Amino acid sequence: MMTKIEDLMTKRIMPIAEKINNNYFLGALSESFVRLTFIILGIALVAIVGYWPIPTAWGTWLTSVGIMEHVDAVINASTNALALYVSFSFAAAYAKKQQVNSQNAGFLGLLSFLIISPQTIMLTTNQGITEVAKNYSTNPITKETTSKVIEAFPISAFGGQSLLAALLVSFVASWLYIKMTKKGFNPKLPDSIPPMVAESLSPAFSSMVVVGVAFSLRVGFGFTQAGNMLTFFNELVAKPLGLLTSTPIAFILILTLASFLWFFGIHPNVVYGAISPLTYTIILGNIAAYKASGGIGTDLPYGNLGIITTMITMGGAGCTLGLILSMVVAKSKRYKAMFKLAVIPELFNINEPLVFGMPMVLNPIFFLPMVFSPLIIGLSAWGLTSFIQVNLNPLIGLMPWTTPKLLSIPLAGGIKYILIFLICLTINTLIYYPFFKIADRQALLDEKNEELQAV
Repeated sequence: MMTKIEDLMTKRIMPIAEKINNNYFLGALSESFVRLTFIILGIALVAIVGYWPIPTAWGTWLTSVGIMEHVDAVINASTNALALYVSFSFAAAYAKKQQVNSQNAGFLGLLSFLIISPQTIMLTTNQGITEVAKNYSTNPITKETTSKVIEAFPISAFGGQSLLAALLVSFVASWLYIKMTKKGFNPKLPDSIPPMVAESLSPAFSSMVVVGVAFSLRVGFGFTQAGNMLTFFNELVAKPLGLLTSTPIAFILILTLASFLWFFGIHPNVVYGAISPLTYTIILGNIAAYKASGGIGTDLPYGNLGIITTMITMGGAGCTLGLILSMVVAKSKRYKAMFKLAVIPELFNINEPLVFGMPMVLNPIFFLPMVFSPLIIGLSAWGLTSFIQVNLNPLIGLMPWTTPKLLSIPLAGGIKYILIFLICLTINTLIYYPFFKIADRQALLDEKNEELQAV
């Protein structure tokens, strides 16, 4: 049975995975989000301190002294503007993979995204902003304020809900720039012109074409009921797609697939990279709801998905933290040494030493626990969230993925979250333990045979 599965992976799945790894679009997709990690990490401390998961009096005090609005400004400039950064990052990464000027492509991607974005805001009440006061007309008798439109980019246009449109338009911009560059449409300027000037002028024709396409998209979607491309994609494409793929069962199956591929040596980043837009949309959606509720995390739109993901990935893909706990009682020298080598990385969700050192890859003993443990843990966590209501702080999700669960879980949800973690960890350990005992017993027997042969 195992041989047939290995043959299937070698002949069918491995070539597909290799194509995915070498695909310019998917490679750029993964790289573009990885390159934005430093922005997320950069604001994590301010965001977490501003929405600290302890008494609400802290948030009230920050508001009273005027600090909370500045905390929100940091979040608005980072996570709430992620689509803006992605439009540059993806276009640049896509061009870089094809050895074309990535900076020019990035700016064209950003420019195109800004062109298709809504650029007006409807004001219905006077918010005390002097600069826009002239845009209001107030009835002197009723004191009612008439709605007016001002020219401004709404922050809401740049958040997670616009990621799909940002990726699409930046891809088109980068693709056009790459094609025209490789076909020689950009004029070659004389050597007498300074290099810096030449680099800025040579893509002028490409820029005109890209802007023309973005302009056409803006005009075309302007005639739709949505009014603009971002709203159109959010309402008719991104939202239905998100509802389909962001259900607990869909997410559990996706992460289980990552573990299945990991067993055959295909790194889970193949899957993680492909779903990174969805992951960020979930995180940003939870953060927006958390802020809107004043720091209450019991009714987040994707709260259970955050908990499920945390449980499935404890120790890394394959949910291997339970295996490390099983190794505490190892009797063979081999696995005692492996425990010492792998335990620290495992606590930081890095399980490559364990996966390749055991080895778990293509090891029939560990096929069932490595593939089905994430599935069972995911379903268990989903069930537990139904009757254990966690006041989840989604801002903890901005911390690095290497943050130990022993640190992130208490900060993110307190005692109830810890309880879910302990239950899932117990189940995870019980799943791995009998399979580890088989491997440990075999290793111990091999060691004894080697000792006898040495004598």
